[in-house]
Amino acid sequence: MPGPNARFTTVQGKASTEPMFPDAPQIAANRRVTISLTAAPGAVPMDLKP
Repeated sequence: MPGPNARFTTVQGKASTEPMFPDAPQIAANRRVTISLTAAPGAVPMDLKP
């Protein structure tokens, strides 16, 4: 059985290096969490019928 980290390909923290509002680094909008999900192909073909 794969470990829990096998489900993730990348984890990145960029808030301190890529602020949403670089001209105002102190505002709360720069302290954020962004989660991006990408779809992987399914294990079962879409056209498979039971």
